[in-house]
Amino acid sequence: ISHTSLNAHVDGERFHCIKETFHDFDKRWNHTIQVYRHPMPELFYFVHKRTLFFGLNLVGGKMTDYEFYFNKFRYEFEVVKSMIDKYVVAGNAVNVVIFGHAFPKDIHHRSFFEPLRDYIDRKLKNKVPILYLNGDKHFYQSQKNYMGQSNFHRL
Repeated sequence: ISHTSLNAHVDGERFHCIKETFHDFDKRWNHTIQVYRHPMPELFYFVHKRTLFFGLNLVGGKMTDYEFYFNKFRYEFEVVKSMIDKYVVAGNAVNVVIFGHAFPKDIHHRSFFEPLRDYIDRKLKNKVPILYLNGDKHFYQSQKNYMGQSNFHRL
């Protein structure tokens, strides 16, 4: 999935707003945190105080191209998995926080959350605390043991 193909799925005005607001957001103040970006600029990660943080573009709302988003969310899972393997399994980080915006919906987001749930269970053995933080519903809701995993929480 390329940044160009993502642009084709977001109308010009919305994409411009997203780009103006979030593109290089981390460069708007002085800090010493090294922020890494993938080819899709809306996907970033960094480690701070032994916590691995992710910013993902897990969108909600109406899916106009289900196959595109299925593949996009699966790609984002693969990035999260590989970075957890690199930083957490290697011992440089001990916690994970995922900013994803969208309130998870089974049908829309299963290509991200189902493999993540299986990875947390089978590979990480529920030993790594993971928080998924979303703001899509605009009210406070906390779910411990998210998707049946003892160390996976959603806020």
